[in-house]
Amino acid sequence: MSLQHRKQRTLGLRCLPSIRLIPPTIHNLPDVYSLSEDQATQLLLIAINVTDPGDAVTCSISSAIPNSTPFTLNSGNELYVKNNPGLSYSTVAQYVLTITCTDGKDPVSSTFTVNLIQNMPPTINNLPATTALHEDHLLEQLLYTLNVTDPEGQTITCSVTAPASSPFFVKPISGTSVVKNPGFIVTDHDTVDTVAYSMDCGAYQAYFTMNPTTGNVTMGAGYDLDTGTNPSSVSCSVVVTDGEFNDTATLLITINQVNDNTPQFSSPTYTFYVSSNDGIGQNQQYDNKSRSNSKIL
Repeated sequence: MSLQHRKQRTLGLRCLPSIRLIPPTIHNLPDVYSLSEDQATQLLLIAINVTDPGDAVTCSISSAIPNSTPFTLNSGNELYVKNNPGLSYSTVAQYVLTITCTDGKDPVSSTFTVNLIQNMPPTINNLPATTALHEDHLLEQLLYTLNVTDPEGQTITCSVTAPASSPFFVKPISGTSVVKNPGFIVTDHDTVDTVAYSMDCGAYQAYFTMNPTTGNVTMGAGYDLDTGTNPSSVSCSVVVTDGEFNDTATLLITINQVNDNTPQFSSPTYTFYVSSNDGIGQNQQYDNKSRSNSKIL
């Protein structure tokens, strides 16, 4: 009889944990951004908020339409328009950027579109085609006060194109004053939304404009308190919208009186006669604003 001894083997199984790769998350990159074609200096468009559980994230502009763009994304994930970007609405009206963020394992991409806002020419609101003028008009007599507005709220200058011997010119009265954002504080919990402003000033709408992007208010030079017909304060209704929902607030604009008229003699020449025993003669001068008399002794 023969005996056989069999050895038994025990196999050990090792279970490895499953690792789930989670890509980064971009939290605040809007789909569309509006930028004025007049932008000439470096400007921060957005600081991208991107997170990843446990890994460092880097972002870059992975593609663009057109290929050459005036935008740059730094190591802090801040997207800028470059200095002297050479923006031109007539050449390129829209830039489409693909922003890609990665933790070294899984990338995530999002599209960011920049629409240029075209610089529109100013509008002369009240200039008549013709006007009548007497031949004996006084020196620097006011013929007409221009009411000119600009959609972008930029400073406006006016001039006259006429023969060199022309006696006419444009003289700034009070200029065009731009009031920065009147302190609007707008919150929108939908972080991807872009808000736009508009303003209605009723009967005085022609004198005031609001930048739809910044909320800046511009007052044209045509608003004159000296006429006695314009109030020193105007109440305007301001609307802010994200394209779907609106909110309304009231903006009270107070206009300060300024000294914007030049005193003028009513005649360029005066004559009076005096004898040795007479007092000194009296003459008259007036101010366009107060019409008060002044004495020459």
